[in-house]
Amino acid sequence: MLHNNLFTNIKRGPVSGFTQDGGDLDGMVIYNNTIYADTGYTASIGLGCGERQQFFNNIQYGPKVDGDIGLLRWYCGDNNPQDIAEGKAEYNFGLDSADHNQFGNYPGSFLIRVRKPNSTAISYNSLAAWQASGILTNGGDPGEGDLVSDPLFVNGSGTMKEISDFALQTGSPCKGAGRNGIDMGADISRVGIQSSLPADNSGGGSGGNTGGGGSSNTGSGGNAGDGTGNAGGGDSGGITNGGGNNNAGGGGNPPSTVTPPPAIIPEQTPAETSYEATVLGHPNIKSLLGNVDSASNKFLITLNEAQAKSLLRT
Repeated sequence: MLHNNLFTNIKRGPVSGFTQDGGDLDGMVIYNNTIYADTGYTASIGLGCGERQQFFNNIQYGPKVDGDIGLLRWYCGDNNPQDIAEGKAEYNFGLDSADHNQFGNYPGSFLIRVRKPNSTAISYNSLAAWQASGILTNGGDPGEGDLVSDPLFVNGSGTMKEISDFALQTGSPCKGAGRNGIDMGADISRVGIQSSLPADNSGGGSGGNTGGGGSSNTGSGGNAGDGTGNAGGGDSGGITNGGGNNNAGGGGNPPSTVTPPPAIIPEQTPAETSYEATVLGHPNIKSLLGNVDSASNKFLITLNEAQAKSLLRT
């Protein structure tokens, strides 16, 4: 799960979740993230194999990497019957939903590519082609509520280098245009801030880390955790994490059927237990311990588990 994150000005692919052979992203859900890139950087996302994937309420604005990865790509490796017979995992692909995303109007940037196992990659060069692709798991078309327009960020600093610059203007087409009527993109007011789980299901997680310095970027490059170890950052640039199971904050319940992360169970105080031990060594030990049975050389002490283990080690 990757949500409520801000990625800015990264050289190559701010979000990537595939290996050379098409890694396994079963159950991956990517929603309410903002990916922004100026000229010379990229706003691309590259994903891999896996069933039950979902992609919704995201904003991608900026150049694509190239004609292979495009702005958004799912790439799966091929299944070899001999490998499968020898126990190698079989690659599968299932995109359950992909809707209410803003792909921006950056010139020449729109390109979505999908390569299923043992198939040829298919390119969708326009929103209309994507919305008629029938690529969803159930054979349905993706792209309901998708946009290709200027997100209209606030850009209060005039540099697009401050977190607050990526809030949406009142007249932004992304306002209220997400699934269930919420805003597309990351909730900028909660990016990088740790807080408890909200009571409602309005979406958007919280918590996370803000990247370190960069001469012309929001922060330094790195990996953005998604709770599965599959989604990583790019080579350079800035990443501001605002959610996901690996980040500091809990994250809100997404506006879908995604299960929220489990509550943290506080550490329990170890219970005290009585242990029976036999007195060995010098007879004066008996007088020091007291309550020693003279016939059996045994005594009774009360320790918790940690104390007992420490005593046994000594």
